[in-house]
Amino acid sequence: MKSGKLVDKLADSPLGAIVTHAVISKAGRHVISGESGHVLVWDLIESCVCFKEEQAELKQLFFLDKDSVFVAVSKVGGADLK
Repeated sequence: MKSGKLVDKLADSPLGAIVTHAVISKAGRHVISGESGHVLVWDLIESCVCFKEEQAELKQLFFLDKDSVFVAVSKVGGADLK
């Protein structure tokens, strides 16, 4: 990041995607992203998606346990909490 040089582009869809969340691991090996209603785990060494699952209404992403586990928080349903 310091040089500002573009090394690679991460694109799972040929038409592009709307990325709402992204977190990079401390070691810089993986990125978790929330895009177009899915959660994706990217392997940056191989420049590929190693996990993809539908996850609507994503609110937050973060790593736990020395970046070995990630948590995706989303809103399910339309019920109002009072």
